[in-house]
Amino acid sequence: MTENFDADEIRAIRAKLLGFQSRCKQISNEIGERKSLTIDEKERLQELYTSLKADLKAESAALRKCWDDLSRAEECFYEPAIRKAAIALRPATNSNPITSGWFSALYDCEGEFSYVLFNLEKLDI
Repeated sequence: MTENFDADEIRAIRAKLLGFQSRCKQISNEIGERKSLTIDEKERLQELYTSLKADLKAESAALRKCWDDLSRAEECFYEPAIRKAAIALRPATNSNPITSGWFSALYDCEGEFSYVLFNLEKLDI
């Protein structure tokens, strides 16, 4: 059985997920294959990572609070992506971006968004 989803809602979900995915990529690209960071670079990355992690956790908590009011599209696509992405960002925000597994965590987080975005593309909306 194929479900019909509201095209505008799917576009809005896609835009939100692309925004989070872009933030993951930005941090990952800045870490890259670097062996060291200046103090300023480390602080900047920690700010970006802290902001991303906090936003995902806040969004996940907000979605849990209003679970009964979520649309079917939010239940199927948005909530699982946000929840799993938030879980993927395990490394502490005050840890070293290079040696604490940030790159791997960001890769996993980005993968959650990529998976859902791929499925949204298959809806052909």
